[in-house]
This record gives sequence, structure tokens and C-alpha cells, in this order.
Amino acid sequence: MIALDAGTPAALRRLTGDYAVPADACPTYRALLESLAQLERDLHRHIHKENNILHPRAIAAEKGPRPAA
Repeated sequence: MIALDAGTPAALRRLTGDYAVPADACPTYRALLESLAQLERDLHRHIHKENNILHPRAIAAEKGPRPAA
């Protein structure tokens, strides 16, 4: 059994050869690799939104409204 850690997306990409689909792959295996690649893209998009949009907005909201000039 393969132990997965915090670097799971990178480990999955490495173990699957960058999600490369072998020429003789069955449709199920092909779908699995394509789904894993999509999952990694979605995860990166989610992390980007969280780090660069949601967290800065939450921090700004905690500080409260700015006084009018």
C-alpha cells in the first residue's frame, strides 16, 4: 500500500507519470487519470482563490469599515 502525505497531488502526479494515459489503457483507467488531473487543477484553483481572494477579504472585514474621510 502507498502512504499518502501532505504532498498527495504531487505524489499522485509522480506515481502516474504526470497522468499520462498509456496507449493500451482501458476506458476506466483513462477516466481515472483524467479525473485525477482535473482534481489537481480544481484543487490548485481552490487554493488560489482561498489564499488570494477569500483570506484577504476576511482579514479586511475583521478590521472593520474604514472611517469616512
